[in-house]
Parts: sequence; structure tokens; C-alpha cells
Amino acid sequence: MQKLAKLVIGDTVALITPAGMPPERFRHYIPLMEEYVQKEGFRTKTYLSSEQSSDQELAELFYYIA
Repeated sequence: MQKLAKLVIGDTVALITPAGMPPERFRHYIPLMEEYVQKEGFRTKTYLSSEQSSDQELAELFYYIA
């Protein structure tokens, strides 16, 4: 198994939840999480989808941003 390189200040990181996008009622926490990560010296990119997004729509979204 290949060991991944350590993160360094200025790297871009993704915030990923284990089960997918958080429900609408929790989305107000996303800016708080991003702010924390940015204060730690990392860059963030935000891509939000609706809870009604199909598997195909999500696959296309992540294909284009990867």
C-alpha cells in the first residue's frame, strides 16, 4: 500500500460526510466547518447538491470536479 503525502498549509481539502450530503437542516454548519479548515491554513471548495439528487446526477457532478 502506498503511503499518502502529508497535508501542508495551502492544500485544498474536501469536507465529506460518510453517508453523503447532510440534510437541509444541517447545511448551516457547512460554512462553520469551512471557516475552521481555512483558519487551519487549508483551502476549501464547496459543491452542494440537493437531497433529491439522483445517483446519476451526483456521479456526473463528481466526475466533472475531480
